[in-house]
Amino acid sequence: MVIDFRDYAFEPCPGDSGRGDGGVEVPVSVFGGSPPPSPISVVDRLGREVEFVGGGQVFIVDTPAGTEEFVGWSYWEDDDGYDTPAVQLLVVPE
Repeated sequence: MVIDFRDYAFEPCPGDSGRGDGGVEVPVSVFGGSPPPSPISVVDRLGREVEFVGGGQVFIVDTPAGTEEFVGWSYWEDDDGYDTPAVQLLVVPE
């Protein structure tokens, strides 16, 4: 399975100077509702087929309340050079 970033909304980084850094959210249903694999094959916003690795769980922490809210699984381009935009793939629960 290959995830095509053009099928999902791109959220640019705040203050991005036009380089193209940002994030793409993909629903976990694309992976049958199961935690996604690592690596994930991606066609990025530049049309390149690359692998994204990682899959670490991401949480938002409310420090005063001492609670955590699960956000999803985070991936980054494998061996990403600094000549391409830094784009995070975040697989989110429904």
